[in-house]
Amino acid sequence: MRKVTLVKAMCAYFSAKGRTMSLAEYTAANDGPYHPATIRKVCGSWVKMLHLCKQNYPELLEPRKPVPITPAVYEEPVKAPISAAEALAMLEGRLNEE
Repeated sequence: MRKVTLVKAMCAYFSAKGRTMSLAEYTAANDGPYHPATIRKVCGSWVKMLHLCKQNYPELLEPRKPVPITPAVYEEPVKAPISAAEALAMLEGRLNEE
């Protein structure tokens, strides 16, 4: 039961990372769900754990297709057209300020 839980957690971790890792990469990452010594103790070796992952949860280890990122399009806000009376008021205000 402990091996099943460990393998499932490792498959979820690899799925989140997008690929499987070597033992050296996993150790250097420092964000895995289990300590490398625990993985070796429960599964026997790193390679056996990878084999169990590929054998029992292949759908989690399939490479994901990248999601295309669409660039955001910035549109200038549309200003409401002003009436003739507002335009005259604006001009008069400018003339009175001078």
